[in-house]
Amino acid sequence: LGNIQQESFCDPNAVQNIFNSQKRIDYFNDFNFLYKSKSEFINDGIGAGLCQWTFWSRKQNWYQFTWNACNEIGKPFELNDVNIQCLFIKNELLSNEFQKMYLKTLETTNLKTCTDLLTNGYFKPLVNDELRYKYATDFFNENFRLKTRYNLLFF
Repeated sequence: LGNIQQESFCDPNAVQNIFNSQKRIDYFNDFNFLYKSKSEFINDGIGAGLCQWTFWSRKQNWYQFTWNACNEIGKPFELNDVNIQCLFIKNELLSNEFQKMYLKTLETTNLKTCTDLLTNGYFKPLVNDELRYKYATDFFNENFRLKTRYNLLFF
């Protein structure tokens, strides 16, 4: 969660370099107005959502996962649905691309190691800073300090 806090402030409406909250919401709500095609969205190079998905293949997977999930439960297509974004994160972590790294996070009891694994193996930010670890530590201290056995990833 420290990484997600650093990426998007845990806001499913977060859009890279757009800090006005209404414009962030418009990126998602005006999807059909902004993009003539799914391809334009996938290739726009703009990070969006909880994890600031930017790279075309991950945006394509996010888009398709969301489309399928919305159709399956009979709800309108909404890329900014926080529950679907959380399910997509879990889906990605269990995929071939990230599964080895994910399993390592489940094996560690060291918060710094877990944060670094996720930072370098999943989020892959252009700039890595200690705020990710600080946010993870803050979250852990607020929620799990008194528990003796825990899973650092919560999935």
